[in-house]
Amino acid sequence: MNHHIRSSSTSATSSDRNRRRSGAFPRVTLIFLCVLGALTAIAGPLAASPDDAASLEGLLKPYESVRLALLGDELAPVAPAAKRLLAVLEGIESGSADADALGVPADHADAVRTLLPEMRTAASSLAAADSLEAARDAFYALSQPLVRWLHHTGEESALEVAYCPMKKRSWVQPKGPIGNPYGGQQMPTCGSVVSR
Repeated sequence: MNHHIRSSSTSATSSDRNRRRSGAFPRVTLIFLCVLGALTAIAGPLAASPDDAASLEGLLKPYESVRLALLGDELAPVAPAAKRLLAVLEGIESGSADADALGVPADHADAVRTLLPEMRTAASSLAAADSLEAARDAFYALSQPLVRWLHHTGEESALEVAYCPMKKRSWVQPKGPIGNPYGGQQMPTCGSVVSR
């Protein structure tokens, strides 16, 4: 009988420790995990497959990786994701992406293709960024044409355009809690959704 009580007590102690550990997650980590889960549900695995590499979907995966890195004030993941962005943009520019892959009606595909040089320049700057400030500037330069691209889709999307009034910059993110890449950990939730 004593053994049973000890087992129960050990179980409660273990449960208490687990509860304390789960509460130890910083809020940003929880936001990061929620957004990552939403992105995975929307776009599948983060690594672009050959089928979607030259597509809007293939572009959004590394874009979201950069956004999340900047939200977490992390520079190291930015360059690899920016290089994946460049590879996707090169695939699209090579002509291998049709209107369906671009996520737009056929009569909008040429307008989207005119955005690609600006996006490639921004992605190159992002890959070369040596500070969070430089990465955030390049991310904004990339976000501007991406927002215009999304306006060409003409469909309800699992994405939304958010805007930070403090930094006066917009970005694209999955629907859900605001995750401001420009404010990082100082202002992770500053901003509001301006279009869907």
